[in-house]
Amino acid sequence: MAPKPAKDLRVVHTLDIINCSPCTASVLARSVNLSVSWFQHLFKSQTGMPLRQYVVSHRLQRAAKLLEETEMPVKEVAYDVGYRHPASFVRAFRTQFAVSPKLYRQRTRQLKR
Repeated sequence: MAPKPAKDLRVVHTLDIINCSPCTASVLARSVNLSVSWFQHLFKSQTGMPLRQYVVSHRLQRAAKLLEETEMPVKEVAYDVGYRHPASFVRAFRTQFAVSPKLYRQRTRQLKR
């Protein structure tokens, strides 16, 4: 599910921060001078997605791009997109893309041939 385009400048600013680096809800809320609960409510009303779901989806999209375009080992990709444990990354990736990161890389490379 793709997020709706945000209109509130605080949410637009937050999306820019998320695109640059993984952050927690409290850090993001502080960056726009809102409480965490109000920030999460505003974020969902503007994007149509809960903050956590958006962040996870964004991380995994970045990971998919890294898998397609680089030779980085899966473990390094996991760390690069903000996962502390590669096993958690593989589980989340499989949930979103229905294949393991390794198989995703193999399939995307075969399609490009």
